[in-house]
Amino acid sequence: MILDLIFVLNLRFIIFGKLKYLLIIVLYFITMPAIYPDDKDSVRILLNELQHPQNDSSQVDILNKISLNYLNSNMKESLIFARNALNLSNIIDYKSGIAKANCNLGNIFFEQNKYQPAINYFLISVKIFKELGSKNDIAKAYNKLGYIHLIQNDNKQALDAFFKSLIYSTEIGDEYQTAYSFNYIGNTYYNQKRYDLAMDYYKQSLELRKKINDLKGIAGTYNNIGEIFRLKKNYYQALEYYQKSVEINTEIGNRKWLSINYQNIGSIFQDMGDYQKAISFFLKGLEISNNINYKNGISSINNSIGNYYLKLKQNSLAIDYFNIALNTAKEINSSLEILKNYLSLSNSYKNKKNYQKSLQFYHQYSILKDSLKNIDKERQFSKLEKSYELEISESQNILKDNEIELLERNKKINQLQMTILISGLLLVLIFGMFAFSRQKNKIKKDRELLEKNKQIHEAHKTLMSTTINNKNKELINFALHIGHMNEFIQALKSDIYNIKNKKEEDKPSLIKDLIFKINQSLRVNHELEKFQKDVDKVNRDFFNKLYKKYPDLTKNEKQLSALLRLNLSSKEIASLNNISTKAVEMSRYRLRKKLKLDLNTSLTDFLENL
Repeated sequence: MILDLIFVLNLRFIIFGKLKYLLIIVLYFITMPAIYPDDKDSVRILLNELQHPQNDSSQVDILNKISLNYLNSNMKESLIFARNALNLSNIIDYKSGIAKANCNLGNIFFEQNKYQPAINYFLISVKIFKELGSKNDIAKAYNKLGYIHLIQNDNKQALDAFFKSLIYSTEIGDEYQTAYSFNYIGNTYYNQKRYDLAMDYYKQSLELRKKINDLKGIAGTYNNIGEIFRLKKNYYQALEYYQKSVEINTEIGNRKWLSINYQNIGSIFQDMGDYQKAISFFLKGLEISNNINYKNGISSINNSIGNYYLKLKQNSLAIDYFNIALNTAKEINSSLEILKNYLSLSNSYKNKKNYQKSLQFYHQYSILKDSLKNIDKERQFSKLEKSYELEISESQNILKDNEIELLERNKKINQLQMTILISGLLLVLIFGMFAFSRQKNKIKKDRELLEKNKQIHEAHKTLMSTTINNKNKELINFALHIGHMNEFIQALKSDIYNIKNKKEEDKPSLIKDLIFKINQSLRVNHELEKFQKDVDKVNRDFFNKLYKKYPDLTKNEKQLSALLRLNLSSKEIASLNNISTKAVEMSRYRLRKKLKLDLNTSLTDFLENL
């Protein structure tokens, strides 16, 4: 995990950018430095000051400070005080108050995951800070804009904002803000997998943070550098930097980041195959997260432990941890963690051969994934239209005093936005019509191709059936012919016995007839051999099925089965094989017994349907 602002990377980045590589990366961010502490004593002091303001502008300043103090503890109160500060600033035309109120509103909407309104407020504050020449505030606002773009995976806009922040902070020599800009730029290149560039900017950030002794920032950058080494599989250097981060976070009592450090170290040992050390660090991180009730850490580390047991094929243990991770993710409404755990649970139950449960979780995974894709598409369309998607109540209370007024002063910008909107809608409409037409033609061609294939298949099927029937008829005719020839040969046998009783002068003629009949017999044997080969060829598939189902059949029984399948009678088969009809009937009886047929089943029909 990369440490930066404590926030989760935009889901579009996970679904479209990283899922195809089967790598899910969660970015955590270091909280932007707050000028005013967030505690009840500070709020109480400011509320007392608010009762006796020196003038209207000082009252605005106090309202803005209270809003900022409430940001992390009471979002509703923070919003109320920011609105009051903005309204009063507009009434007295107090530019600095307007700019700071817009910054507070931007922070509030950012914390509510309403990114477009947050961007709008920060852009307004930048515009006013530029008029006032407040470069330090401009640098901070650009950094905030940058990481909003970054978590939306808009790397180009993010880099543009971060480099602008870098320019302003460098001009005024604000090393603290410059270090943050370097770190954010490193995160953007990390997001793009440009790890060498990310490493360069992390090192520049680390150098400045060491110079100003920003211990928390140093710990975060050490961790980020460790992540680069881990991704490059340089595990020992990665461990070295993680350990440095652990030492500082332990020293300053930053337990939240310490739990992330331990999780990262556990992942390293797991990659190295040292599972004993891996689980010990995972459990250390989980213990810290549980003690401080750090829900993101509880969900993420339980997921890591689940994957650890999944690799060891201990599926029941893996399921226990995935369930804890899933329930925690649902508590904090972390769609990314929920998505990961649905898939992990599906894989775990699949390994246990509980396919019903596996399918159930995979179905939930697919529904959530599709939902997130739809959200992303809506976000892209919103960006194309350049629309301000504030709720109606927010529009009535805020935009009427601020954004609407500014938009009215810039009619040309508004007209340009409308032109872009109309152009974008036209492009979407044209693309949609083109895609619809193309899909329609494709469906038509596919249908025609399917119909042609169906016709070809039917024709081929008919041809094969006709060919087989003709071949069977040919075999039957040939079998009958051979049968007649065998009867003829039988007659020759009786003639041989008659030669002895004939006169000497008649014997040459009888012998000549006998030779002729013997030649006929040889021809019959040749034809019988050819007939047998044709039978074998036509019935090859039949013999294969017969052998698989009844492997104990003899060769003669297989041949008898083929002749019966040709619908030959016992008499025809006897004639064909030069045996008695009774012998054929006995062979048929033995065949029925081996095929285990009852008396009501026709042997011929059974063989034809096999």
